[in-house]
Amino acid sequence: MVDALAADVRYAVRVLRGRPWVTTVVVLTLALGIGANTAIFSFIDAILLRPLPYPAADRIVGIFERRPTGQPNPMSTLNYLDYARQSTVFEQISATTICCGVTMLGGVDGSAAPLAGLKVSASYFNVFGAHAAYGRTFAADEDQPARNHVVVLSHRVWAARFGSDPTLVGRSIVLDDHPYTVIGVMPENSPFDRGFVEIWIPVSFEGDRLNRSSHWLLTLTGGAVALLKPGVTVEHARAEMDGIAARLSAAYPDTNKGWGVDLEPYASFVVPPELRRSLYLVFAAVALMLLITCVNVANMMLAWALARDREVAVRLALGATPWQLTRQFLTESLLLSMAGGVLGVLVGYGTMSVSKTILAAVPATTSMLAIIVPADASVQLDARVLSFTLIVSVLSAVMFGLAPALPMRGARRAAIASGYRATATRAHQRLRNGLVVAQIALAFVLLTSAGLLIRSVVNMGAADTGFDATNVLTVQLSRAERHFENAAQLRAFMRAVVARLRAVPGVQDAAFVDGMPMNGAPRATFVQRASDRIVERAERPIADLKIVGPAYFHVLGLRVRRGRTFGDADRETTPLVAVINETMARTFFANSDGVGQRLLMDAPGFGSVYTSEAAAYEVVGVIADERLTPFDDRSAHAVVYVSNEQDSRDFLGIVMRSSLDARRLEPAVRVAVAAIDRGVAVTHVQSMDEWVSQSTTPDRFRSILLAIFAAVALALSAIGIYGMMAYAVVQRTHEFGIRAAIGASRANLIGVTIGDGVALAAGGLAIGAVGAIGATRFLQSFLSGVGAWDVTTWAAAAALLAIVAVAACYLPAREAASVDPVEALRKESW
Repeated sequence: MVDALAADVRYAVRVLRGRPWVTTVVVLTLALGIGANTAIFSFIDAILLRPLPYPAADRIVGIFERRPTGQPNPMSTLNYLDYARQSTVFEQISATTICCGVTMLGGVDGSAAPLAGLKVSASYFNVFGAHAAYGRTFAADEDQPARNHVVVLSHRVWAARFGSDPTLVGRSIVLDDHPYTVIGVMPENSPFDRGFVEIWIPVSFEGDRLNRSSHWLLTLTGGAVALLKPGVTVEHARAEMDGIAARLSAAYPDTNKGWGVDLEPYASFVVPPELRRSLYLVFAAVALMLLITCVNVANMMLAWALARDREVAVRLALGATPWQLTRQFLTESLLLSMAGGVLGVLVGYGTMSVSKTILAAVPATTSMLAIIVPADASVQLDARVLSFTLIVSVLSAVMFGLAPALPMRGARRAAIASGYRATATRAHQRLRNGLVVAQIALAFVLLTSAGLLIRSVVNMGAADTGFDATNVLTVQLSRAERHFENAAQLRAFMRAVVARLRAVPGVQDAAFVDGMPMNGAPRATFVQRASDRIVERAERPIADLKIVGPAYFHVLGLRVRRGRTFGDADRETTPLVAVINETMARTFFANSDGVGQRLLMDAPGFGSVYTSEAAAYEVVGVIADERLTPFDDRSAHAVVYVSNEQDSRDFLGIVMRSSLDARRLEPAVRVAVAAIDRGVAVTHVQSMDEWVSQSTTPDRFRSILLAIFAAVALALSAIGIYGMMAYAVVQRTHEFGIRAAIGASRANLIGVTIGDGVALAAGGLAIGAVGAIGATRFLQSFLSGVGAWDVTTWAAAAALLAIVAVAACYLPAREAASVDPVEALRKESW
């Protein structure tokens, strides 16, 4: 058996070397399809299939609080402490938060640079079973007041900011104007080095943090993370935590009534649903492209096999069995596929590397969650991915190798006796036509999918955001949490910066804001109509809250529907006022416009601390809905706006309108902020147009990928149709000669040839439409402003494929029309 296989391999090598152009085209085509699948699978494997890189990854859970409405919510200090103390299911539990403010690394000149910090309980690294590469992680009591001025650095920030100084461990650095001792550096290229977090600081609970109303413990994976005890299931832990939540609800109804706990495996938080859907979509697209590749190669191999009909007949006459012939064709296909797989690995590695570089540059915003690679996933071309490539290569070889092998099992022995090469049998013709139909059907599915995504992105660009982004500059600012001692000091800073910016030539107006448009609401508020029966705070509906400068509405050109916006007279000493959007007006004031009505909301505060007190705000205006979130969020958002002159809790940055190109103002902005307070850093400056464009980046990324795959599918389909029709013309040369001899015109011959190709294209479109129905249902969640059954997109995809089919048929048809009847009748039929 081994000798027979070796002989098959040697013969296959001779055959493939004898057709170098065919071999090269097949190998390159396969390399493209296999390489694309290899690259995408490297992401699928790292993000979805591999266990998280922690010793007890299956026992790690993330914990949120749950609102009475069922939505997850950040956690309050006292609730966390009760969950931690009363639970018996956890081996380790740690509070986590990215609140509040940014950790600032002090410079020798008095300036400060921002660092992305995560505040955690001392047990945080124990939850993950992680250890420092240099030094150590936190000791058990280092999250207690007066002992919490220690810091652990990521390897990345240690190298970038401190020159990989090995003596740094044990020394002090200045963070937020206070000395912190560096106790450890995390390993290079670990999950603690790939994420956005640069430093870890102990979170301590003291002073105004010790309450149940301030929900400030928040990260994407929960207000807390925990390690279950061995043998404890998620369901068991969830049941115990629900019991604790029920006791807290009964004991503290003003803050906890109806509230519960969301406890889920940590892995479910690491990969958000948007990213999971994006990966499935792209993987389905490359799988379709590989199928089209295999169909195209099968068609080429089928034509090649038919040209070898006489060889097959000789081998049969000499005693070869059908199985031996099939084995020979499969051997040739396997060699081609292995060569394509080797090149595919190189293509896949290059594609993966480029994709990682692009995705690493994506800013970590809420709109980018659909394409950001989690820090817990290490995307690489390892043995698992190479094994996948090998499997794909073998399956591909079988798929396109069987196509020419099966019809050969019935090859006619008469070919050797006649000395003529046989024409295509009906089995050949049916198989060849079926492959072309399949290719067109698969291409139509990809084309309609790509077309719908592209249409969706175009619609996003033309959609009404509620604001005018022209010549608007956004400036993000960073400062330490307690940089300002009180609200009066913070308001003085904001007033001074706005006044200085308004004096800059070309600046029309400026306003502070706590959250940029289309990047989600930075906070929420418990709210009810003041005229209704007063209910406990925890039972009130929740609305999105934005704290903005008085000029915010003017800077963005937000449309006032009724009433007014904020004015200079609305100060901390005047009655509280609010502006609401139209969705809020419809939700809370269905029978009136809301202007003049009062809302009972959380009272103004300072910093990130909420009290359980409520205050009445008078609604003074209603504005048209501002686009609050990226376009893939179809939810209606009820939004309340309050002035930062009355509620000075926080800010993210500034929005400015200019009569000039907004980007030209960046130097003046940096100078203005530094002149007022060098402890506040300008971290990011970009135009509002860039913010809007950034919100569509995941959609554009998906549509570009599918468009590339669809273009490849279209090209392969054109090649397949052309090759099939060209070979068919050669096969029918004798027939065309007879037709020409009895009076068929050139137009008749062209029409017959093109008609055959168009008939196959029509069949492919009909079958492809059925497949596209299923595909577009999956796409529905990605679309904005366009339905899955968009007639324009479907018609355009069908028309494009039809044009390509006709064009691919035309050149062979012209060859058929130029047949010399006399020469054709003399020639041996192919």
